[in-house]
Amino acid sequence: MKLPLRRSSAHSRGQALVEMALMLPLLALMLVMAIDFGRVFFGVVALQNAARIGADYGASHADAWNGVPSGEELNEQAHYEALVLGDLQALNCELPTPDPIPDPVFAGGFDDGELAYVQLECEFGLLTPLAESILGGPVQLSARADFAINRTINPNLPESSIEPPNLCSPPEAEFDTVPVATGGNRVNVPSGTEVQFADASEFESGCPILTWSWDFDDGPPAEDATTATASHVFTHTGPGGSTDYSVRLTVTNAGGSDTAQVTVRAEG
Repeated sequence: MKLPLRRSSAHSRGQALVEMALMLPLLALMLVMAIDFGRVFFGVVALQNAARIGADYGASHADAWNGVPSGEELNEQAHYEALVLGDLQALNCELPTPDPIPDPVFAGGFDDGELAYVQLECEFGLLTPLAESILGGPVQLSARADFAINRTINPNLPESSIEPPNLCSPPEAEFDTVPVATGGNRVNVPSGTEVQFADASEFESGCPILTWSWDFDDGPPAEDATTATASHVFTHTGPGGSTDYSVRLTVTNAGGSDTAQVTVRAEG
């Protein structure tokens, strides 16, 4: 009587092991797929939240996109991009290029009460080929948020109290000259010659140059000394056969400033 019972028990254990071996890959696949779908859900929530933050900021700073921006408006636009990018740091999602953070859209104009909206998109990669085949490849996520323009929101709230982390590095200042600078980073020209300058600074994507400041080393800045290009006439003065001018360009973005310099020698 006992011998058949032992054989039946051994047979059952063997069958259970075989069934477990067959089920484990399926269970592991289901677990990874569940993680994938959870990641997609988190991505949708995070993208929607970033869109709301951007639309809220755009609605309360609408004048930064009304007309040709300069000065404070450019700073507010850079602040907007840094604010949205800062909220997307934890999102494992590939943003579009070359413009990952689109500007707010003011379809009805810039009057108070009109809607400003921000629409963000990204491509979300999946961990499992099966989940990717079910969903037809990487998941294209999109989120949109609308806020009514209101320039009186938080009128007494200091801007610094909501400042996002600075995601930009300072630019690397550099500029080109015509005539071209020779060895020793110097331009030699006859006295009274006009020299042309053009900004050639390098900066990270999404961290554009916001301001330019030219110093020609011979008095107050000219009217065009705050643009990306400038020109200036250099004249030999004083004793000797030439006069040297230290021309400097200072460029600034959301991450800081940098200065480049070249010597212009005006020969009498």
